[in-house]
Amino acid sequence: MDQPHQHPSRNGDPYSTVPAGAGPRPISPTDISQFVRLDQCQRYLRLRLHDRFAGDAFLREYGVDPQAIPPLLTRSGAAFEQSVTTAMQARYRVVECGAAAGGQTSDNGRLVALARSLPPGQVVMLVQPRLIVTIGDWRLRGDADIVRLERDADGGLRLLIVDVKSSVAAKIEHRLQVAFYDRMTAALLDAAGVGYADIQTGILYRTGSVPAAESAGDLLQLATERRLAADLLAMPDGLLELVERPEGLRPALERAFATERPALVNVLTDPSVAYPRRSNLA
Repeated sequence: MDQPHQHPSRNGDPYSTVPAGAGPRPISPTDISQFVRLDQCQRYLRLRLHDRFAGDAFLREYGVDPQAIPPLLTRSGAAFEQSVTTAMQARYRVVECGAAAGGQTSDNGRLVALARSLPPGQVVMLVQPRLIVTIGDWRLRGDADIVRLERDADGGLRLLIVDVKSSVAAKIEHRLQVAFYDRMTAALLDAAGVGYADIQTGILYRTGSVPAAESAGDLLQLATERRLAADLLAMPDGLLELVERPEGLRPALERAFATERPALVNVLTDPSVAYPRRSNLA
């Protein structure tokens, strides 16, 4: 009788497939975003953690093929991202990094060098820089869509990390994804001794995909997001939603990275709904 596959765990953590002493556990911001989008599917998270550490050969052992993203969706998203890059190139210096150019290596050094050498009054855009950063017990790897570096007249370095989405609106998983890039970039610059005045995050999405506004407040919000997209990204046909209160996610993520035990980051997705202090999760 065949014995079931036994996978190593770490300190009794059911989600970890990295044996004790094997080093930081690999994961990406996209993995967490997908986990939230899939209603916090624990089987998905377990699968991705194992895949990140051991590869996907185990799928073939079980006769399973991963489902690819439909080509139409891939082409649609790529076309929007290219239109954003083209718009930025008309106004700013744009550096297409390893992920955009098909490379596999880290762009950590490039981001740090540009941040350190950027003169006052200058702006540079990094497109899809591949960041690889170890924070606590986790090795984080991901490709940020846009990192905007600006040094003001007083010498302060200001960063804007943008996730580009070909979708109707910004969603909670998008905000969580850029929050990871926020912490990764901060850790990278801190380790390199590069000071910065501020790091902001935002979501850029299509103008044409937005439903009609229903109130004066909606119209004002759309006008603000359209102006931000044009002013900060030179993108006239887009909407940029800045994450207004990242200070809530930042310390929560830092505590989660620091612990060696499973950690829960509880995110309130709709402030208008009363949050129960007790929940039956059985």
